[in-house]
Amino acid sequence: MGKTIILASKSLGRKLLLEEAGFDVLIQPTKADEEHQRESVEKSVRLLAKRKLEAFLQTRPAPAHPVIASDTLLAFDDIELGQPENREAAFSQLRLLSGKTHHVYSAWALWADGRIHQGCDRCAVTFKNLNDDEIKAYLDTDEWIGAAGSYRYQGLGKKFVKSVSGDESTVIGLPMNQIFGILAEALPDW
Repeated sequence: MGKTIILASKSLGRKLLLEEAGFDVLIQPTKADEEHQRESVEKSVRLLAKRKLEAFLQTRPAPAHPVIASDTLLAFDDIELGQPENREAAFSQLRLLSGKTHHVYSAWALWADGRIHQGCDRCAVTFKNLNDDEIKAYLDTDEWIGAAGSYRYQGLGKKFVKSVSGDESTVIGLPMNQIFGILAEALPDW
């Protein structure tokens, strides 16, 4: 049995990343207010990750294991792209990203050793040119539901990606390079 970590999210992509890294993952999602001022995508995503962790700690103030919460948003030019509200919005997001480069921001908040640690990573993702039929076929899979930018890189959405510049785990929703670093620092004997 590996080291146990609590994931304050129902994200299967984040769970898989942690499991692949050797963690036993306990899924304990939380409800948090996701309304925010759209000053900058990085500020927004950092705020949302911290808010999710704080919501978790309000209901479970003394967890037995480290707890991680995360949020992911996309930025295309000055437009913040979160989860689409419906299929039409998802189509519009994918059409917007077609043939262009956008940035994925994944922020995390980690409770470990009685303290809260935070971080954020950004990477650039360039999409292939997509036609309407490709987008509609993808939307028929329903994989876009609940996905920032309307695609899941760890799923069928990866076929839309021409290139990624940065940590691929950031695109999935949890910057594992940063997580390993902070866990080693916060819990050296863990």
